[in-house]
Amino acid sequence: MINTHYRAKSNGLWVFGDLYNNCDRGVNQNFIVRDNEELGTGDHILVDSYTTGISICTMVSDRAGNLIYEGDFLRDEETDEEGNKIVGYYPVVYNKDTGCWCIDNSYYKNNSHLVPMIDYFGSDMQVDGNIFDNPDRLPKINFDDNKSPSDGLPF
Repeated sequence: MINTHYRAKSNGLWVFGDLYNNCDRGVNQNFIVRDNEELGTGDHILVDSYTTGISICTMVSDRAGNLIYEGDFLRDEETDEEGNKIVGYYPVVYNKDTGCWCIDNSYYKNNSHLVPMIDYFGSDMQVDGNIFDNPDRLPKINFDDNKSPSDGLPF
């Protein structure tokens, strides 16, 4: 039985367990609770959901047996005609319209082209980082030096 459903960062380290939100008396705190079998209780680890990524587990494993979480990068390697290796990283997202886990195959990773994770990778899925630890793998939108990103927008 797999007992790990969520992951989040606490003090720079990834912690795994169940997510608990304490909304008591105006306090809004998120905790990752993991079983402590020695004490018969759960360890409550405070996480800041505004500065760290809370990710839900897809309950699907990559080819090495690692669980895949929302926000993980799945690595895709191909070889071009000249024998050069081309590596692509695709973030895992949940598509609420279809109710399935997908990879974002769009150029700007803006969810405009979602492909079901299993259809795209099959058994060759390999987790290689995530959007929180490796934001440099996400494409940067380039704007003309003389224009603000909001220029030309109707609001």
